[in-house]
Amino acid sequence: SPQAARVAAIFGTSHSVSMPRSQVGAVLEALHEIQGVSQDWIKVLNPGEQPAVEIKTPTPVLHLERRDVSADHFTSTRNIELLATLDYEYPRPPSNSNVVYLRDHEYESECTRTLDSLGFAGLTEKRRYIISSDAALDFIHAGFQSLQKPWKLVNFDLIRKGVKFADLSVSVSLSSASKKTRDIAAASRPNEAIDWFDCHVSVIQNNSNLPLSSVFKNARYDSDRWARLDSGAYARIPGGSVAQLKSILGMVDPNCRVSNTIKTQLSLAQAISLSRVQDPGFTIALDKRLSALNTKLGSFSEIQPIKTSKGFSGKLRNYQEDGISWLNFLHEFELSGILADEMGLGKTVQALAFFQFLQDRKGAKKSARKPVLIIAPTSVITNWGYEIRKFTPSAKVLMLHGPGRKAFFDSIPDYDFVLTSYALLRLDRYDLERHEFMYVVLDEAQNIKNPQAATTKAAKALRARHRLALTGTPTENRPMELWSIMDFLMPGYLGSHEFFRTNIERPILESGTQVEVAQMLNAKTKPFILRRLKADVEKELPPKIESVLHVEMTSSQKHLYTQILDEVRPKVFEAIKKKGIQGASVSILAALLRLRQVCNHPNSIDAFSELPGFDSGKFNLLKDLTSEALESGRKILLFSQFRGMLSIIRTWLDEQGTEYLYLDGTTRNRQELIDRFSQDDSVRLFLISLKAGGSGLNLMAADTVIIYDPWWNPAVESQAVDRAHRIGQNKTVSVYRLVTEDSVEQKIMKLKEKKAKIVDALINENGLSTVKLTKSDLENLFSPLPEGSDTGE
Repeated sequence: SPQAARVAAIFGTSHSVSMPRSQVGAVLEALHEIQGVSQDWIKVLNPGEQPAVEIKTPTPVLHLERRDVSADHFTSTRNIELLATLDYEYPRPPSNSNVVYLRDHEYESECTRTLDSLGFAGLTEKRRYIISSDAALDFIHAGFQSLQKPWKLVNFDLIRKGVKFADLSVSVSLSSASKKTRDIAAASRPNEAIDWFDCHVSVIQNNSNLPLSSVFKNARYDSDRWARLDSGAYARIPGGSVAQLKSILGMVDPNCRVSNTIKTQLSLAQAISLSRVQDPGFTIALDKRLSALNTKLGSFSEIQPIKTSKGFSGKLRNYQEDGISWLNFLHEFELSGILADEMGLGKTVQALAFFQFLQDRKGAKKSARKPVLIIAPTSVITNWGYEIRKFTPSAKVLMLHGPGRKAFFDSIPDYDFVLTSYALLRLDRYDLERHEFMYVVLDEAQNIKNPQAATTKAAKALRARHRLALTGTPTENRPMELWSIMDFLMPGYLGSHEFFRTNIERPILESGTQVEVAQMLNAKTKPFILRRLKADVEKELPPKIESVLHVEMTSSQKHLYTQILDEVRPKVFEAIKKKGIQGASVSILAALLRLRQVCNHPNSIDAFSELPGFDSGKFNLLKDLTSEALESGRKILLFSQFRGMLSIIRTWLDEQGTEYLYLDGTTRNRQELIDRFSQDDSVRLFLISLKAGGSGLNLMAADTVIIYDPWWNPAVESQAVDRAHRIGQNKTVSVYRLVTEDSVEQKIMKLKEKKAKIVDALINENGLSTVKLTKSDLENLFSPLPEGSDTGE
């Protein structure tokens, strides 16, 4: 056994050995271990003569020597190197006692770990260590204080006298700029209403000014924490490292590495960012305004809560009230931010509640108000108009959409809200630049994630006092996407494009989010990004959140819808004239079915399935909605009544490389698909046809239900939703119904609200039921599209 081998090793080739009492510890240690395990194979013949043992704590002794190392750069900190030998001094037992002291191996291991934590690296020789570069300077400067009694440091005082240290600090002064300075700075950014601050940055060495460039010149690597100055003294680099200092000051002045001092003008956001640097190497002087704001920014809980105004027609949940309070906080201090709540938590509603609050607050002069410009994907523009009319009914809203929109450019100041799309922003950029807005709001702000895109440049050129971004995905692939949104909100806040790409994005992409610059980026952006997940506010949410998303038809859809409507309308009313409403039920349902298919996608109609040139507003909305939900980690059930539409959706998903499951009436392995969706986290989308998925499915793994074509029978809709929302579900379920504006879909939805039994009248297994539809109801269903409704896109 290992124990026996250890005892045998003490005796070597002889059967007996003699040694002084002071050296018998090795034998007693072995016996001590053996007796703690088993005594079957060893016996002490004279235990009365066996000395007693005590484990004693030693005094660790660290012998240090400085080793000269040649360096190819005279300023390098890498020629600082210390060699160390670790010994242990143990006490001796009294000479007249029968006691032997044993080594404290646990304490010795603790001593070794202490040296490791200070940067000492073990050499091949036992108890020999080396420490060099920044770690050696850390130890010589202050790290040695970790080795207090009972440690003994031999030769350390002599080494410390041979190394000179200097105190280095960055002095920052921030104060409101004079009117003359503001006018000069504003001339460089004519499209931006910016509150300017004077910024002066200098480096102080032992109470004397030092050129900022010398700090960077005398540091060799970005990771260096120390620099050797021209005087030969070593100084700790403010900010923690060369990279950190370069990141902090580079956002103020990209040329900081070659500057003696920095004198510039900063926006309020930039001034706040610099004022919030938490580093002992920085001395920051602020004026009263910045000091008060800096204190408030320290804690979200200090933000003054506000309540919704009487003009807002809706009820907010607690977390949404927190959201509008946060928006108001940014507004009061002329800052901008990203409302980045997870999909389904009501970013649109929070924004509208906040804007209504601004309009209704005391002292707000209506004549002085400027409109809010909202830019959104084409697929959700209509829904914005619907939500504005629903939640802020007194507001005047202008939708800049379609070929006739140019006639309204001059009347923009007369409206409270102006809506346009990213696609039209590129075309109308210069017309929109003529006006000044109270707010420019970017919905789905990830649309400007490419800084070089024409859409991004157009958005940044707009004139507004305040800016707001709404997106559930501020960054999808890389940090530059966040930079682009933040540069729209607060230009210059994260430095120039090239500086950010080189000094912040590149280190994060190469080394991961644990690098210092990633932590700095998070600290700089955190006050201006509000993101809540459903899991965070789950207790406040109902078990089911239902939303109706309205969307306009595209030009090709409208053209075909009008053609089919012109064709079926006279036939339907001719049949009603001859047979009555009951007798014409088959004709009515067939016509409605065809119009519904156009609302879904013209290519979902068999006769048009192969024809090019058709698209769909609802399908575009679905793609945006599905992509965002998948990026947020949601599990989705997507229902459609039409197999042709499901086929179009499947084609798109295949092109995107998105994994999904599919179930319709022909599916044989239903349970296998259900089990996989429930158990496999990598599959997060399930396409289901109405007839196949209306009952008999338990899909509680889903937390999102999308009803692509609303079913007019609420019982059938409820059955589909209940595939996910059922007893045992422990997640909040979001339900989205997609409705095409100015179509038979929207008119049926309105009829559902007015006539509880209208659904049964329209959708009945046996045709139309005995519940009467009036002729006026049918005339409304088959009414033509409003004039001038072409989108122009």
